[in-house]
Amino acid sequence: VITANNDFGVGYFSPHQQEAGDQVKSAATGILVANPTLGQSTTNFFLRDNLQASNAFSVFSNLWIKQSSVTNSTLLDPRLSLVFRPTKNDVVRLTGARASNVPDIGLLQGATSFSQPGAVNVTCNSLTGLGSIPSVDLVPETAKSLELAVGHRFYGDSQIQVAAYDENIGEQLVGTSVALATVPQFLTDPGFLGQLQGYLSKFNSQCGLKLTTAQQLAAITSVSGTLNATNGQYRGIEISGRARANRNIYF
Repeated sequence: VITANNDFGVGYFSPHQQEAGDQVKSAATGILVANPTLGQSTTNFFLRDNLQASNAFSVFSNLWIKQSSVTNSTLLDPRLSLVFRPTKNDVVRLTGARASNVPDIGLLQGATSFSQPGAVNVTCNSLTGLGSIPSVDLVPETAKSLELAVGHRFYGDSQIQVAAYDENIGEQLVGTSVALATVPQFLTDPGFLGQLQGYLSKFNSQCGLKLTTAQQLAAITSVSGTLNATNGQYRGIEISGRARANRNIYF
């Protein structure tokens, strides 16, 4: 909807992604392990508005309302920019925004993957990695940011811009390893049980142990996964621009 000084829009956007694939466990035998077929979709409604309040002042805004099938959550992502042009060669922009990012469905519902005993690099004095597992309790990452930018144009196309920003990220997704004993539900995984005797034999022979049960093995092994493990604050100043030397050269 367009008027003399305002441009308003509303829309709907709904992407869907499906991922599937089997894992080859042995190139020699061609044994396949079927992985689940996973689907994820996001329903997005958005509003946006560009207001030219005067020749020197503009307001740009948008709002995304996102419903994710992965985390069954509704997310609001607003953004607002105030732009002031005191002269034809200067511009000042203040922007505030919130953004969210939903974890991939494969991180939550993907198949477990345990390495074959022959491929495991045993470490006797610390946890030994056996494979990877899904992480069922993940939530979306979020970020809140504020930026102030000032730009000036010199002669021709020579110009400079200085931007200062402050961004805070919450529930950031981080790859990690956890002791297998802390996720005992995976001790009954067929991929783990099918190779248990091979694991026990390898650890006993290489580390001089006398392991006989899955629980004993779980105490000295780990699996990789993903966690909402950290919050972070990022601050900085960025300076960019160009200086025209002559018709053919600029820096």
